[in-house]
Amino acid sequence: MIALALAACAADGEADSTAGDSTSSDVESSGDDGPRGPSDLVEPTLWVPDEAADPMPAHRPADAACTIGFGEESGVFEIDTEVCSYGVFSQPLLAEVRVGDTVELTVTHDDLVAEEPAIGHVLVTLGDAHTFDAEVEIPHAYGLVTAQWIADVDVPAGAPAVLHLHNHGFNQWRLVAIVTRPPV
Repeated sequence: MIALALAACAADGEADSTAGDSTSSDVESSGDDGPRGPSDLVEPTLWVPDEAADPMPAHRPADAACTIGFGEESGVFEIDTEVCSYGVFSQPLLAEVRVGDTVELTVTHDDLVAEEPAIGHVLVTLGDAHTFDAEVEIPHAYGLVTAQWIADVDVPAGAPAVLHLHNHGFNQWRLVAIVTRPPV
């Protein structure tokens, strides 16, 4: 299990300045013997639908369908819940996560609307570790959701990253980045 510390969920579109920079640098992992720098763990073009990887299958409504309405958009992974109200996507991790690494996640959403009050749910797992779980009340103004946690288990490169997202209403969500940073 990886411990989670939610850094910000700004309803007014303002990012929490304590959340840090979520972009990676040019320094890549060079194995156990060399220095490691920040690394992107996922790539927006590599996400594929993967219903079998759903970490919360009990949440899936009987009429769930998600064959369109998702993909890379301007360098981020976007899900349009008007046509994909319940999506589960996976891809292999691009880099390893080691115990003690800081993992940073950034998700945005447009104004969230629905005919009735509802909840938007975003859950991310890295390997077997349940790493990020957030619920956002709908209606809700545009928001930036950032999280930062310290890994307490190793997760090898190539292990599955899974994104689970569902909500009621016609909304757009974007997974901007998941980055790992070694201890300083």
